Amino acid sequence: MHTLQFETLMMDENETFSEFYAKLCVIVDACSNLGEKIQEDRVVKKILRSLPQRFQPKITAIEEIRDLNTLKVQELIGSIQTYEMKHLAPKKSKNVAFKVVNEEDDGHSNEVAVMRN
Repeated sequence: MHTLQFETLMMDENETFSEFYAKLCVIVDACSNLGEKIQEDRVVKKILRSLPQRFQPKITAIEEIRDLNTLKVQELIGSIQTYEMKHLAPKKSKNVAFKVVNEEDDGHSNEVAVMRN
């Protein structure tokens, strides 16, 4: 039962990596409690297979640089969480206002404010 859950678990597009990893840990712990130890390299590969498309650049980099058979789960988690925080977190938009003063020969000045998002 838990092995099937392990194999079919996928990260949803709208969930964070931490939420996904918490679900994965529950399943891995349940398997372990029932005497079915899941090897660390299998968990590493499962995590990489389960991530949505938005993580693809990071997955590719990890697969090309690291040996998945010796990569520790904690190292992978740190790498993915850092990527998520830096590249996938919602970006805060800044509003900028510019003031332009155009003085004409007749002594009148025109002011224009421009807002950009």
